[in-house]
Amino acid sequence: MARFWGVMRLWAIVLASNLMGCLAVAWIANSDFAFSTRVQQEFSRIGHQALEGGFVAHLMRGVFAGWLTALMVWLLPFAETARLWVIIILSYLIGLGHFSHIVAGAVQTFYVAVTGESSWGAVIGGYLVPTFLGNVVGGVALVAALNHAQVVSGAKNKKAESLAAWNTASAAKAQGGAEEFKAVKT
Repeated sequence: MARFWGVMRLWAIVLASNLMGCLAVAWIANSDFAFSTRVQQEFSRIGHQALEGGFVAHLMRGVFAGWLTALMVWLLPFAETARLWVIIILSYLIGLGHFSHIVAGAVQTFYVAVTGESSWGAVIGGYLVPTFLGNVVGGVALVAALNHAQVVSGAKNKKAESLAAWNTASAAKAQGGAEEFKAVKT
């Protein structure tokens, strides 16, 4: 149980750090010295677009983003020299599908809260909470499915290996018995 709480602590620290970084970027993006008014208007449009939809919509979009993120993490060890492409392609799919991701979407939604165009309550309760829950459900569901498939596959392989060993032993025993029978007969 101590390991579980250690992982949860690490996860909370990483998430909080990422969200603080997103808040810093949103705050800098709102400053006059970083971007022109035209660019800031586009940031605002993107932020409002990210907030579109209700709790359930963000939850469901979050499930897909969580699934794709977990898939990315699962594929990386096997990707070898294509790791960068795995990250680019799966991250692109999250953006292309307008799936809600807790970190990727935080800058967009924090921007409209920093500018005062949306309330912090709407950003946190209407976007961050359902997105976080969806990301967790999607990620955990994929990991659980992959682990289940590996266990089932391993169990089938063990059963097949046991059956093959039993068949080999039975055949050897039968062969040995036949040779003993031939020796007694002669």
